[in-house]
Order: sequence, then C-alpha cells, then structure tokens
Amino acid sequence: MIKKKEKLKIWSIILVILLLIAGLILFFLGHYSIAFILLGIFALIITAISNWLQTENEVYAHEKNYKNHNK
Repeated sequence: MIKKKEKLKIWSIILVILLLIAGLILFFLGHYSIAFILLGIFALIITAISNWLQTENEVYAHEKNYKNHNK
C-alpha cells in the first residue's frame, strides 16, 4: 500500500506537469491572462516543493551528523 506522503508526491508532480502543459498551450493559443495565472500557480507550487525538500534534506543531514557525532 502506498503511503500518504508518496501519494502526495505523485499527485503534486502530476499537477505541476498539467499546469505547465496547460499554461504553455493557452499561451500559444493567445489566452495570455489565463496562461499567466496558470504559470504563476505552477511557479508557486514548484517553489513550495523546492523549499519543502530543502528543509527535509537539511533535517536529514543534521540528524545523520548528530548520530555520527554521538557514536
């Protein structure tokens, strides 16, 4: 069974890809305002995911360093 965290990652990747594709298609069709909004949402989600992963990596590195230091 897939964990909740894994499902969230999969759905966020799918959402990001769909937002990017939809934004680019609408941009090239001439619907600039809607494309701008979709690509803005895309940028916000990518930034949030990036910050979340950076925080997770820092916590992992800190915990690993703490465990190795206390052995």
